[in-house]
Amino acid sequence: MDVDQWVNRVYQGDALEVLKTLPSNFVSCIVTSPPYYQLRDYQVEGQIGMEDTPEEYVERLAAVFREAKRVLRDDGALWLNIGDMYIDQDLAMIPSQVALALKRDGWILRNHVVWRKLNPMPVSVRNRLACTWESVFFFVKSRKYYFDLEPIRVPTKVNGVKKNPGDVWILPTGSFKDAHFAVFSTDLVRIPILSTCPQWICKKCGAPRTRIVKVEKLYPEDHSKRKKWSRSLAKASVMREAPQRGWESIHKTVGWTKCGCEAGFRPGVVLDPFCGSGTTLYVAQQLGRYWIGIDIKPEYVEMSKRRVQPIYAEHLTKWI
Repeated sequence: MDVDQWVNRVYQGDALEVLKTLPSNFVSCIVTSPPYYQLRDYQVEGQIGMEDTPEEYVERLAAVFREAKRVLRDDGALWLNIGDMYIDQDLAMIPSQVALALKRDGWILRNHVVWRKLNPMPVSVRNRLACTWESVFFFVKSRKYYFDLEPIRVPTKVNGVKKNPGDVWILPTGSFKDAHFAVFSTDLVRIPILSTCPQWICKKCGAPRTRIVKVEKLYPEDHSKRKKWSRSLAKASVMREAPQRGWESIHKTVGWTKCGCEAGFRPGVVLDPFCGSGTTLYVAQQLGRYWIGIDIKPEYVEMSKRRVQPIYAEHLTKWI
């Protein structure tokens, strides 16, 4: 499929209706944060978030992601950041309701990530605890999906060892000079794109290039020294300076797989159906991926266009 006519564009319109115009099975990764329920009125007809009941809100989001699932490749992933709210002092559990609705539609939930905010919004409530985290759900379309752990491993204090980042991410909230109430965190976008959007996909057969990793043992081959070495590494693990599992190995990239088509490669495509200020598009572009943005509010579409680099200026007249 020639994806050039669809990518590196921001589409203005209702997410569900715009998704219906896109071809099937060509997006590698969806990273998005839809408008939260009853949080903010964007004053646009047809907006999501101002429904009368949580049930209506959940169903509208589920409908959008049903269509997004068609657009997503079989080996693709969806990363969904969504916040909660209170109704009559009762926590509504909106993220859980949305996640369960998507599971009923056949999405496979691989992780429920906790985004612990370094700089949460201050609150004045005195009869409950302040909310300092949000949910990020990692869904896939099928059980065989693209995932590259190596670029998102985090360093430890043990020389050369990097570990799985886990499902609690301590990250700052986003900021952007243009006027937008809810800016996505660039760090929150970078991890999903690096891990689930291939950098190279064959133009002919559509196969992604996957990393070839060599695993090197960290401890000495000399058995007389291994016991002492293991004790020191185990102590580091207890002190949270090394991963609890897999600390004995160093992972090195030695190459990438080849499909044999010799047809050349294109980047994977990142989609954000609620792109707002364009953070997902900006990060995707910085990481060398194709991108597609959708937003219902014309001002945010223009904001996203300004956010991405001038390299795509030739597309401006073609954007909807």
